[in-house]
Amino acid sequence: MTVPAPRQYQVGTLRELTSSEHPEQAYYLYIPPDFDGSSAFRLLVTIHGLSRGAERYAESFIACADRHHYILLAPLFPTTLHFQELGIGAERADLRLLELVDEVAGELAVQTDKFDLFGYSGGAQFAHRFLYVQPERLRSVVIGAPGTVTLPSDRHRWPLGVRGLTRAAGVRFSLEEVRRPRVLLIVGAEDVTVEDLNQSPWAMHAGSTRLGRARSLHAAWLAAGIEHEYVEVPEAGHGLDERIVEPACRFLEAGL
Repeated sequence: MTVPAPRQYQVGTLRELTSSEHPEQAYYLYIPPDFDGSSAFRLLVTIHGLSRGAERYAESFIACADRHHYILLAPLFPTTLHFQELGIGAERADLRLLELVDEVAGELAVQTDKFDLFGYSGGAQFAHRFLYVQPERLRSVVIGAPGTVTLPSDRHRWPLGVRGLTRAAGVRFSLEEVRRPRVLLIVGAEDVTVEDLNQSPWAMHAGSTRLGRARSLHAAWLAAGIEHEYVEVPEAGHGLDERIVEPACRFLEAGL
């Protein structure tokens, strides 16, 4: 027998909601039509980019959620929250996300001790840094065309590297833990435009384009022994479409 979703939650529709703890924090939630209240449902979090298109990002994964019994959570971070760098040194975006995960878990029977994470562009900046800071919470993570990258090296200070992370965020960077989640790094082979791209000196250190920066991150992960899949999508520039979503969904499916 299907168990009705509690309170304001509805199945089969993407809804905009507001955090009970933070009135300024909106998020989108999608519950597949066959939700039955069992723990078989997993959580997939999608993180928007600089354009803050959280609803569009979530919509892109509805078919994937229906096929693979995912509940979708898509935070819409306030403009005051510097989410791309996790808000480290100010109000923490990674902790805000974990509060939303706990809020959803309190209402729905869904696995949230470990969840899957997708981020594209600005959202990919968040996603790979979340991997560094909260690796124990991730089962799989997809990182698509990050505009800036953090290399897993203490040769450079955060956010280019991880030196100073313990002091700034109160967490210890652990390569052993970072190596545990499944990781996909994906970027368009033609993602070389510089429009809306951070061109500060620290960001340029890893490359002058998103493609170049993804390649730098890929090389750094290989050197650090962080196992991952790396995909350059032929003829793709910068933009979230099926050429990114479909490989991401197949990658997530392989970990179920």
